[in-house]
Amino acid sequence: MGSRFVLIVLISSAVMVGCNRPISVITAIEGTQTLPKTFENPQDLPGPNKDEIMDESAEAKQPAEAQAAGTKTTISQQQLLPKSLPTVPKPPILLLTKKNTNHPSLPQASKFIINAEWVMINEGKKIGTPCNFYLGRVLTLSGYSSDKFVATDFDIYAKKNLKYATVVNFVNDANGSEQARLKQHLWSYPQRTPFIMQWSRSGVVGHVAIVERIGQLLIIYQASLNKYSARKDYTTVSRLLSGEMRRTLSVYSGF
Repeated sequence: MGSRFVLIVLISSAVMVGCNRPISVITAIEGTQTLPKTFENPQDLPGPNKDEIMDESAEAKQPAEAQAAGTKTTISQQQLLPKSLPTVPKPPILLLTKKNTNHPSLPQASKFIINAEWVMINEGKKIGTPCNFYLGRVLTLSGYSSDKFVATDFDIYAKKNLKYATVVNFVNDANGSEQARLKQHLWSYPQRTPFIMQWSRSGVVGHVAIVERIGQLLIIYQASLNKYSARKDYTTVSRLLSGEMRRTLSVYSGF
């Protein structure tokens, strides 16, 4: 009788999840085990020559016949990963290969990041480019309040609905004086800890995004108003403390 009851509960749970998420959650989980191919800001690519990030091995080079024919070989995720990062010689994780684009060896993502991936894949285009709509949907799916907010007022939402969150503010003074403190803060948490970032801006709308750290890499999940719907990219500490008219970065954790 006990085993039958457990089976019924599991089936019921699967049906409920299916109602909320028409596409398998497994897809999102697998996605969080795959590193992005792109940088948030192309100028963040390491090295004086951006071509340095490409794998220069014979395997990665295009065959002469293909070049002569004007065709291109597929660029693998391994080729797009940097050989080195500023202040960090090598990421301490196994990078992707052509034959394996999934990394079960990576630490498992948090539920919040899995939800961010799921919304990005399945609802990103429908939600559109407002960053607050994307973050709001991830919060709702993660069990938080569905109260509406704009990016500049996310702190009001957080005080009401993320009561146990820790928030630390960093100032963008154009001299990079807060970068070391920001890095120390992000690296003080275990990798794959989800952070919510809120940027206040002078005279214009603010911005919100989700960030996690994998080894020495920072990955940002965000939409950008009138530019692009939800996506994930590599970012950097310096990038998080830069941008047009950005004044204060508030980093939320432990929510």
